Amino acid sequence: LTDKGPVRKSNEDSIVVVHASGYASLSKGTLMVVADGMGGMDDGAVASSMVTAKLPALYFESKVINPVESLVQAVAETNRKVYELGGTMRPGGGMGSTVAACIIVNESLIVVNVGDSRVYLLHNSRLRQLSRDHSMRKEFFSPFRTSDAMNLNHVLTQAIGPQPTVKPHVSIARIAPDDIVLLCSDGMTSSLSDSEIKEVLTAACFNEIPS
Repeated sequence: LTDKGPVRKSNEDSIVVVHASGYASLSKGTLMVVADGMGGMDDGAVASSMVTAKLPALYFESKVINPVESLVQAVAETNRKVYELGGTMRPGGGMGSTVAACIIVNESLIVVNVGDSRVYLLHNSRLRQLSRDHSMRKEFFSPFRTSDAMNLNHVLTQAIGPQPTVKPHVSIARIAPDDIVLLCSDGMTSSLSDSEIKEVLTAACFNEIPS
C-alpha cells in the first residue's frame, strides 16, 4: 500500500515485489523493495521509480551466487545509475531516493538498505527493526527524543543517487512461516511508534487478509 499523504502534491514512494520464478535464478528467492524519492519536484518520483525498476533485474540477472553479495552489488549499481541520471537531469546533484530491500530465501530474511526507509520483522510477538536509519539523528545523536535530535530525523547521511557510491547496511535474520515482514518509508514511521506498528501488524483483521 502507498499513499501521498496530506502534505505533498504527489507520491514519491515506489514499491515492487518480484519472485525468482520470473527469472532463471530460482535460488535467489523473493525480492521486496520500497523506495522513497527525495529532491523535490518530479525528481524524487523519478529516482524511486528507477530504483524499483532497475534493482530487481540487477539482482536476479547477476551471476553472483551468494544472495547477500548479489543484492549489495545490485544496490550499489542502482545507486550509480541514479547518480548518473541525476547529473544529466539536474546538474549539481540533488536527485535521490531511499531504498529498503529484502530477500526471502529458504529460511532467511536478508535486508539491505540505504536511507531511512525501514524493514521490520514481527517474530513471536516481538517487533525488530532489521534496517538501519542513515540519518543524522541515528548516527550522531543519542536515542532520546530531544527536540534537537528529532529535528535531524530526516536529514540523511546516505541515499541512493546523491553520491557515486554508497555503503548499504546489511542484516540477516531467520524467518518462520507465521512471521510478518514490513517494509515502509518514513511516512509511516514519522506517524507511528514501533509499538503502534506492532499493534497494527498483530490486529486480527490484518491476520485475516488472504495470502
